[in-house]
Amino acid sequence: MNPEVWNEDGIFVIPQIIQGGFFSIFEPVNGYLIIPSRMITWLSLQGPLEYYPTISTALGVFAQAACVAAVAVAPTMLRWPALCAALMVFLPMDPEVYVLPQYTFWWTTTLLFLALIWTPAAAPIWRNVFIVIGGFSSPMAIVLLPLFGLRLAYTRAREDAIALAVVAAVSIVQLYFILLGDPAQTESFALADVLPTISVFFAGWTAFAAHPHALWLGLGVCVVLASGLAVLPREDQFYYLLTGLMVWAAIASAVLRAPIEIMSPVGNGPRYFFLPLVLMAWMLVWLLASRKAIAMTASAAVLLTAVPVTWTHYQRGQEGLQPWVEAVQACRQGGHEMPVHHNGQSVHQHLVPYDQSWCGR
Repeated sequence: MNPEVWNEDGIFVIPQIIQGGFFSIFEPVNGYLIIPSRMITWLSLQGPLEYYPTISTALGVFAQAACVAAVAVAPTMLRWPALCAALMVFLPMDPEVYVLPQYTFWWTTTLLFLALIWTPAAAPIWRNVFIVIGGFSSPMAIVLLPLFGLRLAYTRAREDAIALAVVAAVSIVQLYFILLGDPAQTESFALADVLPTISVFFAGWTAFAAHPHALWLGLGVCVVLASGLAVLPREDQFYYLLTGLMVWAAIASAVLRAPIEIMSPVGNGPRYFFLPLVLMAWMLVWLLASRKAIAMTASAAVLLTAVPVTWTHYQRGQEGLQPWVEAVQACRQGGHEMPVHHNGQSVHQHLVPYDQSWCGR
């Protein structure tokens, strides 16, 4: 209802696109390409600058909703895909990645997941479109490249060879920018810190992720998810395994980039939990659809434990921020620092110098 400008979008992306034009969408952020998010910024800047937050937020909501719809209608091996799609907007995490146009790239990355568990021989053009969009959203294509290779080894299908080639091409481009730039990454960490942190990704489904016994809760969720390899029909098992491997790939990607000792789905860095939680939600639905009583009961129990987390943390407000419209109007009168926030609180907002000529757009 009162959209503002978020973090890197206002600090880097808007000034870069105003100065460089359309081709600035190919500039990396934090060392890699996030073209879908930058495309939203470019489109939104085609109107007056004071309306940027409203236009970009509307486009962000549309793009994220399109990704949810894609899960529901794309020809994948998911079971009950409509429920899989619905759960994406009820995850037990701080809603940092929701609505914000800058974080649309987290949503478009999920298209890569769909492409990996695509129904054999179905709509190959759309599958490769999903790979290109998802691949230019984040470096996840690099991490998933071996899994696309594993699928090709399993199916030996021509369309999987083409998909692997497309993923490889996108990965090379992303890797080029990563090696060329200075991507954000975590400092070195002790191996002893890894297991408790990884357990939080799984225990994050419960209201007890911060509990001293979160490690055991996380292991319990792992056991529930692993049971799918025993109870699911044979034709589902390989694709379920791929989804499980994607969970670990998403977790590994997060651990390599963020300070793992402070990560939490409802605290610091909740965005890093988004992709693992999406994939685990799909796996839990797969178990629900198995028609095996034990698996269905265990899956339902895990999903229900997420309700207190979602109910408690499924909101984030903003307070004390200068309205963007007022800042643009002041900017037109001379040099001005534009308000850009990263957690909705004025005490933590960035004041970014904007050129008067930019504000006159």
